[in-house]
Amino acid sequence: MSQTQVQEQGLALSGQKYDLSPDTVSSYAAEGRVGFGRYASLGTDKDLQCKLPSSAADITSLTAKRGVALQSHAMENIQDGLEPGYEDKRPASIMELGKVFVEVEDDVVATDNVFVRHAADGGLDQLGIFAPAAGTGLAQLANARYIRGSELVNGKKIAVVQLLG
Repeated sequence: MSQTQVQEQGLALSGQKYDLSPDTVSSYAAEGRVGFGRYASLGTDKDLQCKLPSSAADITSLTAKRGVALQSHAMENIQDGLEPGYEDKRPASIMELGKVFVEVEDDVVATDNVFVRHAADGGLDQLGIFAPAAGTGLAQLANARYIRGSELVNGKKIAVVQLLG
């Protein structure tokens, strides 16, 4: 039987590691739902939990930050129509140091500063999603940089962020 249709694979999935360079990944219990490729900060239990950011301090404070929720093949990709991610109280792999593909709200280039959404702003209500510039509900993530500009993948803009610790 011959193949009559070819579908090209996208660049990457949000939350996928960029390369094999050294990184640091830790496990925490998700406090609430944490989507793959989203920024996660300290949860209520500072030793054991991570959550989506709910204030600028969750992003700007070096002591409050965790990292980016990594893609996991152990989790269902479609969960009641929600974006793939870690469910409440489930173990979550969080990259604290390294390079990772993330979804961005708008186009980015490698020289842009890294911002993360902590509050809804009109139709932009995806907490923990990345952005290229300051704005309402966004805070700058210290010790991070874009190392690859955004590309459209399956209707989403994907870029690479390097977390520098």
